[in-house]
Amino acid sequence: MSATLAVGIMSGTSLDGVSTALVKLTDDPLGAELIAFRVEPYGAAERAQIIDVLARGNARDLALLHVALGERFAGAVLQLLATARVAPRDLAFVASHGQTVWHEPGRATLQLGDPAVLAERVGVRVVSDFRARDVAAGGQGAPLVPLADVLLFGHPEHGRLLLNLGGIANVT
Repeated sequence: MSATLAVGIMSGTSLDGVSTALVKLTDDPLGAELIAFRVEPYGAAERAQIIDVLARGNARDLALLHVALGERFAGAVLQLLATARVAPRDLAFVASHGQTVWHEPGRATLQLGDPAVLAERVGVRVVSDFRARDVAAGGQGAPLVPLADVLLFGHPEHGRLLLNLGGIANVT
């Protein structure tokens, strides 16, 4: 069995905060074990700034928010690692969902939180743009939900339906 440490990070359309999870991934058997988890709520001013840029911002405002969220995500990852007493060098990668600012299933999606900034600050490989790649491939923009559902709730003999409620709803 080989094991890999990774961090997942996301902020949902609710703009409630930044969630980070440190996980140990295994490939034989396929699995994921939660090692540590943190949620950093957005403060009222920070949330209002994001909403204002999304509602009234221009290209410059969006670009600056993209970088600021990359910095915010990097800080959240580093705080999670410090709490768990894990060095960034021990990670294989960081998976960043980003902050969804527009999602139209099957047509277009946009997430902010510059993965290049995140990679530079944490010093590890960053995997990002899950929604965009899935939409480009003809999906609905929620490619990780079915995999997580199978890993966490799959059964070799019984089928299950799982409802994911968020900014959009999905059934797996």
